[in-house]
Amino acid sequence: MPDSFATNLDQVLDWSYLHRLSENDPEFELELLRLLVEDLQAQIGGLRAAVEQGDDSALRRIAHRIKGATANAGAFGLRALASQIEVALEGDRPVSIYGYINEMEADLAEIQTFLRAHPA
Repeated sequence: MPDSFATNLDQVLDWSYLHRLSENDPEFELELLRLLVEDLQAQIGGLRAAVEQGDDSALRRIAHRIKGATANAGAFGLRALASQIEVALEGDRPVSIYGYINEMEADLAEIQTFLRAHPA
């Protein structure tokens, strides 16, 4: 399914994984990506709320959920960002969690742009 959007999305999605998962069914791939976007919008909102509330436990839980959901869909770039949040929570947080969240939102926007160009 990659096309002109693939250059940007290649850092976010593993197309070969997605193709294997879907058995090369483009409609299934689009539906899976739509479901991922829907889920991540809520999860990323939860991350922001947890940061604002200083709730590290919620941050860990949500980052872990994001890791699982993104790994299942082949969105390994987003999975890596969720992993970085988990690592940051183990240390003294030299890097802002907001930076990772902003990167997640940018990656999510790439997927959304792709989906808008490929309506159901």
